[in-house]
Amino acid sequence: MKPELATHDHGPHARVACVACHVGPGVNWFVRSKLSGTYQVYSVLFNKYPRPIATPIKNLRPARETCEQCHWPQKFSGNLDRIFTYFQGDASNSPYSIRLSIKIGGSDPTRGPVGGIHWHMMVGNQVEYVATDAAGRRFLGADHRPQGVVTVYRAPKFTNDISQLEIRKMDCMDCHNRPSHRYVPPTRR
Repeated sequence: MKPELATHDHGPHARVACVACHVGPGVNWFVRSKLSGTYQVYSVLFNKYPRPIATPIKNLRPARETCEQCHWPQKFSGNLDRIFTYFQGDASNSPYSIRLSIKIGGSDPTRGPVGGIHWHMMVGNQVEYVATDAAGRRFLGADHRPQGVVTVYRAPKFTNDISQLEIRKMDCMDCHNRPSHRYVPPTRR
């Protein structure tokens, strides 16, 4: 776990204890983490754990119960503007920039319009999806709105029988899958 610890210690959540995200508050998850930890000790002793450690980790506590201790949908509002500067591989390392404007939005009407990229995290809205691979790249998804409207989205080549697949509820970690363990390529340092 040394690479994970190093990236955590130099990341945006460096002041947050590991257990705040990996366990969170409450007795039930504390007990679950101890039981899981027993298997982890066995795995380390007998060299049974995968390398690299696979992501996403399937048995993490839902982000709503951990991440939202500090980040909550009402907190996010407005747009987020970012400019990313890169350099080409030509002889003069010519710079080029990409400007992104992301409509973060939120769910508090007193702070601006309700909506934006965190729309699915608002109480009453729910997004479910089926992933056809471990990374969740090809999918069939549906969003459920409080008014009873269900919209289904299907990737063009998605032909799987969904009765045989796991239906997942969208979670913070589906988009923010490495918030504390960012591995940055050397070209971006």
